[in-house]
Amino acid sequence: SEQADGTEIAITGLGFDGAVVTVPLPGRHNVQNVLCSVAAARGLGLTPDQILPALRVLRAPPGRLEPVEDPVDEVKVFVDYAHTDDALCQVLTAMRPAVPNGARLHVLFGCGGDRDRSKRPRMAQVAATLADRVMVTSDNPRTEDPETIIQDILNGIPESALAQVDHEVERGRAIRRAVGMMKQHDVLIVAGKGHEDYQILGTHRIAFDDRSHVAEALRYRSEEGC
Repeated sequence: SEQADGTEIAITGLGFDGAVVTVPLPGRHNVQNVLCSVAAARGLGLTPDQILPALRVLRAPPGRLEPVEDPVDEVKVFVDYAHTDDALCQVLTAMRPAVPNGARLHVLFGCGGDRDRSKRPRMAQVAATLADRVMVTSDNPRTEDPETIIQDILNGIPESALAQVDHEVERGRAIRRAVGMMKQHDVLIVAGKGHEDYQILGTHRIAFDDRSHVAEALRYRSEEGC
């Protein structure tokens, strides 16, 4: 079974005899990763009794569906490095089954400046198709006008989906707005920067960490009693 904060896996064969373990990694792709790791560990001679406890404390690499704790545990927010249309499709598809019935899947993303412009409308189409709410913002605009980048993205939104899309140039404000729109049990993917701790504006690299901004927005949300 899949939830936003983990996946329950039943392991048959290799001496596990149908053992059930909850791995703190969301997404079906992580089921495949876990099973491959289990097979490799068994091949190296580790026993099920050694492997199962390790699975319960697995952690993804920084910035790869990395959870940011909600002080009141009402919503789930993940930071992910997905910055192409294919990667965004994979992460949203992976997380959809983990969204509870009646809850919404949100995504926040942008596209880099001075880079491939053709992916901008493609990412927009993916986001509008696979998420319930979309926030478009800046992601390393470099020497391009951030407003122009965002407009390129918005041009890819189908007209039928425009009502579910918002935009905010300043990424910190966009994160606060996206978190503020969440209702109980909703899931938000903050995509594009992942482990990065900077934003490139013009030719300058300034400190910016999605995880810190999400944590601040979640604290504010909990204090406001949203």
